[in-house]
Amino acid sequence: MQVTLFPDYFLEELEKTEGFLSQPLKVLHEFMATSSGLQILEMIKSDQRFHGELKKATRGSLVPLERPGRPRMQAEVIFVFLVARGFLSGIYGERSYSLLKENKALLKALAIYGVSNFPGRSTIHENLSLLSTNTLNCILEFQIQLVREEGLDDFRKVTIDSTSVAADSAPSNTARLISYYSQKIIDILSKEELPIKRLKGHCDKILSLTFEILNCGRFKRVKQRRKTLNRELLNRVDKVLNFLESKRIDSLPPMSQNALQPLYEGLNEMYFQVTKEFFPENYDGEVQLRHSISDEEASFIKKGIKPAVFGYKFHMARSAQGFICGVVLNEKNPSDSKCFEGVVENVCILTGQTPDELSLDSGYCSKKNKKWAENKGINKVSFSGGKGRLLLEDEEWENCKDLRNFRATSEGLFSIMKDSYDLRRFSVRGSQKIKKLLLEKSIAYNFERMVKVAMRNKKKKAA
Repeated sequence: MQVTLFPDYFLEELEKTEGFLSQPLKVLHEFMATSSGLQILEMIKSDQRFHGELKKATRGSLVPLERPGRPRMQAEVIFVFLVARGFLSGIYGERSYSLLKENKALLKALAIYGVSNFPGRSTIHENLSLLSTNTLNCILEFQIQLVREEGLDDFRKVTIDSTSVAADSAPSNTARLISYYSQKIIDILSKEELPIKRLKGHCDKILSLTFEILNCGRFKRVKQRRKTLNRELLNRVDKVLNFLESKRIDSLPPMSQNALQPLYEGLNEMYFQVTKEFFPENYDGEVQLRHSISDEEASFIKKGIKPAVFGYKFHMARSAQGFICGVVLNEKNPSDSKCFEGVVENVCILTGQTPDELSLDSGYCSKKNKKWAENKGINKVSFSGGKGRLLLEDEEWENCKDLRNFRATSEGLFSIMKDSYDLRRFSVRGSQKIKKLLLEKSIAYNFERMVKVAMRNKKKKAA
């Protein structure tokens, strides 16, 4: 007799449950009892030990040896909160945290593992943040393996698409960044015994020039006025940089010098960026623009005719039965065609096989990608849109009609992720944290999808 995670009595029990967390948490409880689930719990405990050792090494001798540490959260409880936060990443806020705290399904799941007092918001996030990207990837891989073993999907047919999501940060212009760096420099130097009266005057002038640059749109001859103001801004920045390069800085304590170094580098970058933008005849070299102070890795994403988004672009792969089987986050804004090989490789790693059929939109379309897919062993590759029509032969285009229709389901996946999984705007900053967040949401989505597909198969079998 074949052992299954979804026997008839369990599916009947799932049908009677109510609430958006009830069914996924029940499946999670059963999943943790499997061999794959036990391996994941060991990986979570390993991450906890690594984080604890790292914390001790960082603190060094500042913490007395006899002082006891905080008790660790159970690995099972961390796994439960991982799935719960996948549905509601907004628990970083008080309102969403209160909603989660009142969720009966979550409270019942925590009671199974002996948790009587609901953890604080910071405690939840601290314990979830220690999970490594490798652990989250393994959870997604074990999920896919379970789906195949249960006969819910064979992952032979896959569609890939990309979308952009706004960052938890606002874009800044160069003048605002220069003002920010200069004020931070003054804050550090004002604590030291250095003559900085003249330097403070330059930084105050930078602040007033920034205000004028940001508000000069109401004047006539805006371009000329903005260029004049930026010329004066560069003169002041040059004096601040000369001060930081002088020998007087060498007399500062190492801590202050280390704090000034990234500010000097940022101010120097902005100096060349303003030069490149307004005085290209004086510019020689390359510079990477920092679009934001709080999230330096975010960038402007332009996709087709849609409005530009300041944030991140990522790719997701969806199987025929709707399971997420690939997640790839891009740095900056590369074209989809350049990311094609990396996304397909990610799908092959997570599923443990090469898909037979692959459906993509015109953004991934190129002769190089088509040839690479054929050499990879993919039997049928479909590119939609006008580019796909030009690339594929007439007979091949007609044979791929079902795959082009299948590609539309990827748009439905993004719609669900943004509306039901709180993914319209990222709630964390930095590519590493966002990669983890995407994996969290993919894991939560797949648990819910397992229930839906298993119930649908039961109804088909009964009919």
